[in-house]
Amino acid sequence: MADIDSTTLDALSSRLDEVEGYLHVDELRGTVSQLEQESAAPGFWDDANAARETMARLASAKSDVAGIDAARAKLEDARAALELGEETADDDLLAESASIASSLEQDLTELELSSWFTDDLDHGDAIVTVTATAPETAERAATDLSITIIVGDSATAASKGNVPIPFVAKAAGKFSAQFVNGGMVLKATRSGSASVEVITSLGQVAKSMQVNLAAGHNWIPVAGISTGKY
Repeated sequence: MADIDSTTLDALSSRLDEVEGYLHVDELRGTVSQLEQESAAPGFWDDANAARETMARLASAKSDVAGIDAARAKLEDARAALELGEETADDDLLAESASIASSLEQDLTELELSSWFTDDLDHGDAIVTVTATAPETAERAATDLSITIIVGDSATAASKGNVPIPFVAKAAGKFSAQFVNGGMVLKATRSGSASVEVITSLGQVAKSMQVNLAAGHNWIPVAGISTGKY
């Protein structure tokens, strides 16, 4: 983001407003206040497991609120630098505004992704295996890469019937992924096609689909799959 003007900052402001809505920031501030009061109450640590869960919720809520507040502060700093830079024709201030705006854009991307994980089950334990295969072409060597993603505690995930789920992506380059309630968020380095299969513990295909991936974050729904081992 080399150039900067008020239109650019207005667009970032709109994105920030949307993220605040997705994350229900006002409710989160209330949640932080409530959980802080609970954690300070006498006997809070009498039930250690419940106390740890409460502290984890508090830390998560605080992190989301802090991220929004930091983004809002960056937006204000970018506006101040832009306005003063335009008034004084100071290229250094304009460059500073552009740099802050670029950093804010990255922060908003992370916050937007975070807003997809607001369901209670999104923070559960799971084991996911992602496999990428692609034939050799004139531009690149053949690809055969498997990544196992462990979310939370692997032993707990296995005890709940969460066993590796094969996702086969073709011709989409290197990628990373996270399995969430009802689907997968997959980040590809470039666009391409993907074949997604969910396999039951008996080796049967429970769901199969072809999807087109865009460079960047993609949502691949696998909703409708019955609870059980895959």
